[in-house]
Amino acid sequence: MSDFSPPDFLQLAPEEQKAELERLVAQGRAEDLLKLKRLARDQALKREVSRALHRLRSKGLKVAEPGEARTFTLPVTKEPEQAAVSAVDGSGGRLVWLYRQIPESVLFQGITSLSQGLSRFQAYSVSAKRFDRILRTINQEPNTVAIRVEPDFARRLIYQALETSRRRGVKLPEDFLEFQDRLGLAPDLSRPHPLFGLIAPAAVAGRGGLVYESSRLLSHRAFAAWFFDEDSIRKCALRLEEAELSPLAMPERQKRERLEQVMIEAAGEALQVEGREAWKARLIENAYVLHLLGEKELAEIALAAALALDHPESLPPLFPAMMRRPFRRAEDQEQKPDQPKDRIIIP
Repeated sequence: MSDFSPPDFLQLAPEEQKAELERLVAQGRAEDLLKLKRLARDQALKREVSRALHRLRSKGLKVAEPGEARTFTLPVTKEPEQAAVSAVDGSGGRLVWLYRQIPESVLFQGITSLSQGLSRFQAYSVSAKRFDRILRTINQEPNTVAIRVEPDFARRLIYQALETSRRRGVKLPEDFLEFQDRLGLAPDLSRPHPLFGLIAPAAVAGRGGLVYESSRLLSHRAFAAWFFDEDSIRKCALRLEEAELSPLAMPERQKRERLEQVMIEAAGEALQVEGREAWKARLIENAYVLHLLGEKELAEIALAAALALDHPESLPPLFPAMMRRPFRRAEDQEQKPDQPKDRIIIP
Protein backbone atom coordinates (compact mmCIF):
# COMPACT_ATOMS: atom_id res chain seq x y z
CA MET A 1 0.00 0.00 0.00
CA SER A 2 1.29 3.43 -0.87
CA ASP A 3 2.29 5.75 1.95
CA PHE A 4 1.32 8.75 -0.20
CA SER A 5 -2.01 10.54 0.28
CA PRO A 6 -2.88 13.30 -2.24
CA PRO A 7 -5.33 15.01 0.22
CA ASP A 8 -2.60 15.11 2.89
CA PHE A 9 -0.15 16.45 0.31
CA LEU A 10 -2.49 19.33 -0.59
CA GLN A 11 -2.50 20.43 3.07
CA LEU A 12 1.31 20.82 3.16
CA ALA A 13 3.12 24.14 2.98
CA PRO A 14 4.71 25.00 -0.41
CA GLU A 15 8.23 24.09 0.75
CA GLU A 16 6.98 20.78 2.17
CA GLN A 17 5.19 20.03 -1.09
CA LYS A 18 8.39 20.68 -3.01
CA ALA A 19 10.33 18.27 -0.78
CA GLU A 20 7.62 15.61 -1.14
CA LEU A 21 7.70 15.91 -4.94
CA GLU A 22 11.49 15.41 -4.84
CA ARG A 23 10.95 12.23 -2.79
CA LEU A 24 8.35 10.87 -5.20
CA VAL A 25 10.66 11.50 -8.17
CA ALA A 26 13.62 9.91 -6.39
CA GLN A 27 11.56 6.81 -5.63
CA GLY A 28 10.02 6.64 -9.11
CA ARG A 29 6.48 6.98 -7.77
CA ALA A 30 4.80 7.69 -11.11
CA GLU A 31 1.41 6.31 -10.07
CA ASP A 32 1.24 8.60 -7.01
CA LEU A 33 2.26 11.59 -9.12
CA LEU A 34 -0.47 10.80 -11.66
CA LYS A 35 -3.06 10.61 -8.85
CA LEU A 36 -1.90 13.96 -7.55
CA LYS A 37 -2.10 15.53 -10.98
CA ARG A 38 -5.71 14.36 -11.41
CA LEU A 39 -6.79 15.71 -8.01
CA ALA A 40 -4.92 19.01 -8.01
CA ARG A 41 -7.01 22.08 -8.80
CA ASP A 42 -4.24 24.67 -8.63
CA GLN A 43 -2.72 25.19 -12.09
CA ALA A 44 0.69 26.07 -10.67
CA LEU A 45 0.76 22.79 -8.73
CA LYS A 46 -0.35 20.85 -11.82
CA ARG A 47 2.63 22.31 -13.68
CA GLU A 48 5.00 21.28 -10.89
CA VAL A 49 3.63 17.71 -10.96
CA SER A 50 3.94 17.63 -14.77
CA ARG A 51 7.59 18.66 -14.44
CA ALA A 52 8.13 15.86 -11.92
CA LEU A 53 6.60 13.32 -14.33
CA HIS A 54 8.78 14.67 -17.13
CA ARG A 55 11.86 14.09 -14.97
CA LEU A 56 10.79 10.47 -14.48
CA ARG A 57 10.37 10.02 -18.22
CA SER A 58 13.80 11.56 -18.82
CA LYS A 59 15.23 8.87 -16.56
CA GLY A 60 13.80 6.22 -18.88
CA LEU A 61 10.75 5.37 -16.82
CA LYS A 62 7.62 4.76 -18.90
CA VAL A 63 4.82 6.98 -17.62
CA ALA A 64 1.50 6.76 -19.42
CA GLU A 65 -1.34 8.91 -18.25
CA PRO A 66 -4.51 6.77 -18.51
CA GLY A 67 -7.27 8.16 -20.65
CA GLU A 68 -5.06 10.98 -21.88
CA ALA A 69 -6.58 12.25 -25.09
CA ARG A 70 -4.29 13.50 -27.78
CA THR A 71 -5.96 16.41 -29.50
CA PHE A 72 -4.75 18.74 -32.15
CA THR A 73 -6.10 22.26 -32.45
CA LEU A 74 -5.53 24.84 -35.10
CA PRO A 75 -3.79 27.99 -33.89
CA VAL A 76 -6.19 30.86 -33.13
CA THR A 77 -5.29 34.19 -34.66
CA LYS A 78 -5.54 36.85 -31.98
CA GLU A 79 -7.42 39.96 -33.04
CA PRO A 80 -5.59 43.23 -32.42
CA GLU A 81 -6.92 45.65 -29.85
CA GLN A 82 -9.48 48.12 -31.14
CA ALA A 83 -11.04 51.22 -29.62
CA ALA A 84 -13.48 54.00 -30.41
CA VAL A 85 -14.97 57.05 -28.71
CA SER A 86 -17.97 59.29 -29.24
CA ALA A 87 -17.75 63.04 -29.42
CA VAL A 88 -17.99 64.93 -26.14
CA ASP A 89 -21.42 66.41 -25.42
CA GLY A 90 -22.14 69.76 -23.81
CA SER A 91 -21.88 68.32 -20.30
CA GLY A 92 -18.50 66.71 -20.98
CA GLY A 93 -19.81 63.15 -21.29
CA ARG A 94 -18.94 60.58 -23.91
CA LEU A 95 -18.94 56.85 -24.70
CA VAL A 96 -15.67 54.90 -24.78
CA TRP A 97 -15.22 51.43 -26.28
CA LEU A 98 -12.20 49.13 -25.91
CA TYR A 99 -12.12 45.71 -27.63
CA ARG A 100 -9.61 43.09 -26.46
CA GLN A 101 -8.95 39.33 -26.58
CA ILE A 102 -7.88 38.23 -23.06
CA PRO A 103 -8.02 35.43 -24.35
CA GLU A 104 -11.79 35.60 -24.90
CA SER A 105 -13.15 38.47 -26.97
CA VAL A 106 -14.48 41.23 -24.73
CA LEU A 107 -15.84 44.68 -25.54
CA PHE A 108 -15.56 47.14 -22.66
CA GLN A 109 -17.95 50.09 -22.81
CA GLY A 110 -17.75 53.03 -20.45
CA ILE A 111 -19.50 56.35 -20.02
CA THR A 112 -16.97 58.94 -18.94
CA SER A 113 -17.38 62.56 -17.97
CA LEU A 114 -14.70 65.20 -17.74
CA SER A 115 -16.37 66.62 -14.64
CA GLN A 116 -18.19 63.62 -13.10
CA GLY A 117 -15.79 60.75 -13.74
CA LEU A 118 -16.65 57.15 -14.64
CA SER A 119 -20.42 56.89 -14.38
CA ARG A 120 -20.92 53.52 -16.09
CA PHE A 121 -18.79 50.57 -17.18
CA GLN A 122 -19.83 47.26 -18.74
CA ALA A 123 -18.19 44.28 -20.43
CA TYR A 124 -19.72 42.28 -23.29
CA SER A 125 -18.63 39.10 -25.03
CA VAL A 126 -18.61 40.05 -28.72
CA SER A 127 -16.55 39.38 -31.82
CA ALA A 128 -14.51 41.96 -33.71
CA LYS A 129 -17.07 41.86 -36.53
CA ARG A 130 -19.85 42.56 -34.08
CA PHE A 131 -17.90 45.56 -32.78
CA ASP A 132 -17.61 46.86 -36.36
CA ARG A 133 -21.37 46.55 -36.81
CA ILE A 134 -22.01 48.42 -33.54
CA LEU A 135 -19.91 51.37 -34.70
CA ARG A 136 -21.57 51.44 -38.13
CA THR A 137 -25.02 51.42 -36.53
CA ILE A 138 -24.11 54.29 -34.20
CA ASN A 139 -22.77 56.41 -37.05
CA GLN A 140 -25.96 55.90 -39.04
CA GLU A 141 -27.87 57.81 -36.37
CA PRO A 142 -28.25 61.55 -37.01
CA ASN A 143 -26.10 63.89 -34.96
CA THR A 144 -23.88 61.13 -33.56
CA VAL A 145 -20.16 60.48 -33.91
CA ALA A 146 -18.22 57.32 -33.07
CA ILE A 147 -14.63 57.51 -34.24
CA ARG A 148 -11.90 54.87 -34.02
CA VAL A 149 -8.92 55.79 -31.83
CA GLU A 150 -5.75 54.17 -30.54
CA PRO A 151 -6.50 51.73 -27.68
CA ASP A 152 -4.15 53.66 -25.39
CA PHE A 153 -6.25 56.79 -25.90
CA ALA A 154 -9.39 54.90 -24.82
CA ARG A 155 -7.52 53.65 -21.76
CA ARG A 156 -6.39 57.22 -21.08
CA LEU A 157 -10.00 58.42 -21.01
CA ILE A 158 -11.10 55.57 -18.74
CA TYR A 159 -8.28 56.13 -16.26
CA GLN A 160 -8.73 59.92 -16.32
CA ALA A 161 -12.39 59.36 -15.44
CA LEU A 162 -11.30 56.95 -12.72
CA GLU A 163 -9.08 59.63 -11.16
CA THR A 164 -11.93 62.15 -11.34
CA SER A 165 -14.30 59.72 -9.60
CA ARG A 166 -11.77 59.10 -6.85
CA ARG A 167 -11.21 62.83 -6.30
CA ARG A 168 -14.95 63.37 -6.01
CA GLY A 169 -15.42 60.34 -3.76
CA VAL A 170 -17.83 58.74 -6.24
CA LYS A 171 -18.44 55.00 -6.02
CA LEU A 172 -16.98 53.17 -9.01
CA PRO A 173 -19.14 50.86 -11.17
CA GLU A 174 -18.95 47.25 -9.97
CA ASP A 175 -18.09 45.92 -13.44
CA PHE A 176 -15.06 48.21 -13.56
CA LEU A 177 -13.74 46.81 -10.27
CA GLU A 178 -14.23 43.30 -11.65
CA PHE A 179 -12.57 43.88 -15.03
CA GLN A 180 -9.98 46.57 -14.28
CA ASP A 181 -7.07 44.11 -14.42
CA ARG A 182 -8.11 43.08 -17.96
CA LEU A 183 -7.94 46.54 -19.51
CA GLY A 184 -4.20 46.41 -20.15
CA LEU A 185 -1.45 48.61 -18.76
CA ALA A 186 -2.60 51.89 -17.26
CA PRO A 187 -1.45 54.83 -19.44
CA ASP A 188 0.80 57.67 -18.35
CA LEU A 189 -1.72 60.44 -17.71
CA SER A 190 1.03 63.05 -17.47
CA ARG A 191 1.70 62.82 -21.21
CA PRO A 192 0.28 65.65 -23.39
CA HIS A 193 -3.02 65.17 -25.15
CA PRO A 194 -2.46 63.51 -28.56
CA LEU A 195 -4.11 66.49 -30.26
CA PHE A 196 -1.01 68.57 -29.53
CA GLY A 197 1.06 66.16 -31.59
CA LEU A 198 -1.18 66.93 -34.56
CA ILE A 199 -1.81 70.66 -34.14
CA ALA A 200 0.69 73.09 -32.62
CA PRO A 201 -1.18 75.30 -30.11
CA ALA A 202 1.20 78.21 -30.71
CA ALA A 203 0.47 78.18 -34.44
CA VAL A 204 -3.28 78.20 -33.83
CA ALA A 205 -3.07 80.93 -31.20
CA GLY A 206 -1.19 83.09 -33.70
CA ARG A 207 -4.11 82.97 -36.12
CA GLY A 208 -6.47 85.31 -34.29
CA GLY A 209 -9.22 85.07 -36.88
CA LEU A 210 -9.90 81.40 -36.13
CA VAL A 211 -11.65 82.00 -32.83
CA TYR A 212 -14.16 84.37 -34.47
CA GLU A 213 -15.35 81.49 -36.65
CA SER A 214 -16.10 79.27 -33.63
CA SER A 215 -19.90 79.50 -34.03
CA ARG A 216 -19.43 77.30 -37.13
CA LEU A 217 -18.72 74.39 -34.82
CA LEU A 218 -22.39 74.14 -33.85
CA SER A 219 -23.31 73.08 -37.39
CA HIS A 220 -21.20 69.93 -37.03
CA ARG A 221 -22.77 66.75 -35.66
CA ALA A 222 -19.98 66.45 -33.06
CA PHE A 223 -21.51 69.53 -31.40
CA ALA A 224 -25.16 68.55 -31.80
CA ALA A 225 -25.57 68.06 -28.04
CA TRP A 226 -23.81 71.25 -26.96
CA PHE A 227 -26.14 73.32 -24.77
CA PHE A 228 -25.77 75.31 -21.60
CA ASP A 229 -27.35 74.03 -18.39
CA GLU A 230 -31.12 74.42 -18.06
CA ASP A 231 -30.88 76.93 -15.23
CA SER A 232 -28.73 79.29 -17.32
CA ILE A 233 -31.13 79.01 -20.28
CA ARG A 234 -34.11 79.68 -18.00
CA LYS A 235 -32.47 82.80 -16.56
CA CYS A 236 -31.71 84.04 -20.07
CA ALA A 237 -35.31 83.44 -21.12
CA LEU A 238 -36.61 85.55 -18.23
CA ARG A 239 -34.25 88.42 -19.09
CA LEU A 240 -35.26 88.25 -22.75
CA GLU A 241 -38.90 88.40 -21.73
CA GLU A 242 -38.22 91.44 -19.55
CA ALA A 243 -36.43 93.14 -22.44
CA GLU A 244 -39.30 92.34 -24.80
CA LEU A 245 -41.90 93.74 -22.39
CA SER A 246 -39.91 96.86 -21.55
CA PRO A 247 -42.14 99.97 -21.65
CA LEU A 248 -39.30 101.93 -23.24
CA ALA A 249 -40.01 102.79 -26.85
CA MET A 250 -37.08 102.12 -29.16
CA PRO A 251 -36.46 101.35 -32.84
CA GLU A 252 -36.68 97.71 -33.88
CA ARG A 253 -32.96 97.58 -34.69
CA GLN A 254 -32.05 98.91 -31.25
CA LYS A 255 -34.40 96.40 -29.66
CA ARG A 256 -32.73 93.54 -31.53
CA GLU A 257 -29.33 94.79 -30.40
CA ARG A 258 -30.53 94.86 -26.82
CA LEU A 259 -31.82 91.29 -27.03
CA GLU A 260 -28.53 90.19 -28.56
CA GLN A 261 -26.64 91.86 -25.72
CA VAL A 262 -28.78 89.94 -23.23
CA MET A 263 -27.76 86.71 -24.99
CA ILE A 264 -24.08 87.62 -24.87
CA GLU A 265 -24.18 88.53 -21.18
CA ALA A 266 -26.13 85.37 -20.34
CA ALA A 267 -23.61 83.25 -22.27
CA GLY A 268 -20.72 84.79 -20.34
CA GLU A 269 -22.45 84.02 -17.05
CA ALA A 270 -23.35 80.48 -18.14
CA LEU A 271 -19.73 79.87 -19.07
CA GLN A 272 -18.76 80.46 -15.45
CA VAL A 273 -21.21 77.90 -14.03
CA GLU A 274 -18.81 75.04 -14.70
CA GLY A 275 -15.82 77.25 -15.45
CA ARG A 276 -13.65 78.06 -18.40
CA GLU A 277 -11.30 75.15 -17.77
CA ALA A 278 -14.16 72.67 -18.09
CA TRP A 279 -15.27 74.10 -21.44
CA LYS A 280 -11.67 74.31 -22.62
CA ALA A 281 -11.19 70.59 -21.93
CA ARG A 282 -14.38 69.75 -23.83
CA LEU A 283 -13.27 71.79 -26.83
CA ILE A 284 -9.85 70.10 -26.89
CA GLU A 285 -11.48 66.65 -26.86
CA ASN A 286 -13.82 67.50 -29.72
CA ALA A 287 -11.02 69.20 -31.65
CA TYR A 288 -9.24 65.82 -31.57
CA VAL A 289 -12.40 64.07 -32.79
CA LEU A 290 -12.74 66.58 -35.64
CA HIS A 291 -9.11 66.08 -36.65
CA LEU A 292 -9.56 62.29 -36.75
CA LEU A 293 -12.66 62.81 -38.89
CA GLY A 294 -10.54 64.75 -41.38
CA GLU A 295 -12.11 68.11 -40.44
CA LYS A 296 -8.77 69.80 -39.87
CA GLU A 297 -9.98 73.39 -40.25
CA LEU A 298 -12.78 72.90 -37.75
CA ALA A 299 -10.33 71.15 -35.43
CA GLU A 300 -8.11 74.24 -35.50
CA ILE A 301 -11.13 76.48 -34.85
CA ALA A 302 -12.14 74.35 -31.86
CA LEU A 303 -8.62 74.50 -30.46
CA ALA A 304 -8.47 78.26 -31.03
CA ALA A 305 -11.71 78.67 -29.05
CA ALA A 306 -10.28 76.48 -26.29
CA LEU A 307 -7.09 78.54 -26.04
CA ALA A 308 -9.08 81.79 -26.05
CA LEU A 309 -10.75 80.70 -22.81
CA ASP A 310 -7.42 81.21 -21.05
CA HIS A 311 -8.16 84.96 -21.25
CA PRO A 312 -10.92 85.95 -18.79
CA GLU A 313 -12.15 88.80 -20.98
CA SER A 314 -12.51 86.62 -24.08
CA LEU A 315 -15.89 85.19 -25.11
CA PRO A 316 -15.61 83.17 -28.35
CA PRO A 317 -18.72 83.52 -30.58
CA LEU A 318 -19.39 79.82 -30.04
CA PHE A 319 -20.89 80.52 -26.62
CA PRO A 320 -23.39 83.28 -27.49
CA ALA A 321 -24.43 81.05 -30.40
CA MET A 322 -24.94 78.19 -27.92
CA MET A 323 -27.16 80.42 -25.81
CA ARG A 324 -29.23 81.37 -28.86
CA ARG A 325 -29.56 77.76 -29.93
CA PRO A 326 -32.50 76.55 -27.76
CA PHE A 327 -34.51 79.70 -28.52
CA ARG A 328 -34.04 79.29 -32.27
CA ARG A 329 -35.15 75.68 -32.05
CA ALA A 330 -38.27 76.79 -30.20
CA GLU A 331 -38.98 79.35 -32.93
CA ASP A 332 -38.50 76.71 -35.62
CA GLN A 333 -41.00 74.45 -33.86
CA GLU A 334 -43.55 77.27 -33.70
CA GLN A 335 -43.12 78.08 -37.40
CA LYS A 336 -43.23 74.46 -38.56
CA PRO A 337 -46.62 73.80 -40.25
CA ASP A 338 -48.77 70.98 -38.96
CA GLN A 339 -48.62 67.81 -41.00
CA PRO A 340 -51.77 66.88 -42.92
CA LYS A 341 -53.75 64.28 -41.00
CA ASP A 342 -53.92 61.97 -43.99
CA ARG A 343 -50.15 62.06 -44.57
CA ILE A 344 -48.47 58.65 -44.55
CA ILE A 345 -45.15 58.67 -42.69
CA ILE A 346 -42.76 55.93 -43.79
CA PRO A 347 -40.07 55.18 -41.17
